[in-house]
Amino acid sequence: MLTGDEPDNINQQSGQCAPVCASDQYLENFVCVAKKMAGEYCWDNYYYGPGGSMDEEQRENPMCTSGKCGGSSGNNYMMSMSPYCCSDPACEKLCDQGTGACTTKSMPGEACSNKVDCYGEHACLGGKCCSFTHSEWSSSSNSNGTMHYNSYNNERISNCTACGGTDEKDRSGFDRPGQCTSCAAGSRFLTGDEPDNINQQSGQCAPVCASDQYLENFVCVAKKMAGEYCWDNYYYGPGGSMDEEQRENPMCTSGKCGGSSGNNYMMSMSPYCCSDPACEKLCDQGTGACTTKSMPGEACSNKVDCYGEHACLGGKCCSFTHSEWSSSSNSNGTMHYNSYNNERISNCTACGGTDEKDRSGFDRPGQCTSCAAGSRLLTGKETDVNNGWESGICGPVCASDHYLDAGMWPMRCVARKDAGNYW
Repeated sequence: MLTGDEPDNINQQSGQCAPVCASDQYLENFVCVAKKMAGEYCWDNYYYGPGGSMDEEQRENPMCTSGKCGGSSGNNYMMSMSPYCCSDPACEKLCDQGTGACTTKSMPGEACSNKVDCYGEHACLGGKCCSFTHSEWSSSSNSNGTMHYNSYNNERISNCTACGGTDEKDRSGFDRPGQCTSCAAGSRFLTGDEPDNINQQSGQCAPVCASDQYLENFVCVAKKMAGEYCWDNYYYGPGGSMDEEQRENPMCTSGKCGGSSGNNYMMSMSPYCCSDPACEKLCDQGTGACTTKSMPGEACSNKVDCYGEHACLGGKCCSFTHSEWSSSSNSNGTMHYNSYNNERISNCTACGGTDEKDRSGFDRPGQCTSCAAGSRLLTGKETDVNNGWESGICGPVCASDHYLDAGMWPMRCVARKDAGNYW
């Protein structure tokens, strides 16, 4: 019987039966496996003990005959390196492939004169070992000259000419020892704060874009004209936080993708590039004009009054489109599972104002507030509804000996179970 604390139980399973392994074996996935010799590959990244926490005292790694898989599990960049079983269990560094000797080679961000000085033959650029290997760096260019998507930290490294020290950090403040710090002529080094860098990558090389282009996923893309579709939901600046002052959106020639990113229901609408960068509303498709149409929860007389032809029910623009509302019924008359806030809206007869909230208190301007005869408005407080967190949607009225399963597709009334029956 396994307790999880056995010295040879690498997966730390407990409460289960397993074979008894010989002294030169360890238990992995309930199979006895031969221990690795010094210099053979091992894995230690997530091996802690005895309780599985990094805060606890680490125990021997049963995969290696010495009990040590090189490198400290708590060291971020050493975890990213390929570890090998050490010959000396007291080694606090990574150990060399083949011999298991405690390495004397440099880690990312440490000094070097060539790749041979760097552990794992990582690239040596500008006198520092890089976070990527020499092989990754030298083979990362492709036929059209764009940057290669490297597996380590998503760096594009083909044009990198120098790497930083052990104190390098990315734009979010995370340690990135040995990340690229300089790029070759014809490319540029990204800091994440470039006005045309829409994905805000940093510590990587990228092509230089023309003034009528922006950089997206390391490709220069033509900017959108007024009235063309854009996306602004997650584009903040410069630190990437909604609390910071927003900067221009590089996707649009005007610098403005209509709608405020901090406005929840405007974020749910389809935005288009504005002709006027000072516009604080959504902008119309085709023209980019600052819209005069109503947003969800605002007054309307018909769908034409509502931005994006959202439904107009009960004199208010709804959070769903007229097309979604009018086509949401199906052949058996149950509610349609709509993509906006999981609302079932086919029988909705009126929508609420801009102050509508869901059962959790989140703003839901224009959510459904009234349903047609034969259905009912769900508030999320019903006692006969399974998965009863649904609110602001229409559901069927169930008989007293039934309950509503709102988590089903479609929603349905289900007969209550008798005592002793499985629910």
